[in-house]
Amino acid sequence: MEKKWIIKEAGDSVVMKQLMNSLDVPVALANLMVQHGITSYEEASSFFRPSLENLYDP
Repeated sequence: MEKKWIIKEAGDSVVMKQLMNSLDVPVALANLMVQHGITSYEEASSFFRPSLENLYDP
């Protein structure tokens, strides 16, 4: 069985540059964050270091 890779298009370059500058991350990581819907420092902070108030109750 052959696997077919589907590569997503690059995210918005302006947002990626803002994330690269504010978070000091490489372009590949900034692109992944934009594709995931993370577009600001605050969103990245809550994604990578969530507070207890933002976690779901299992």
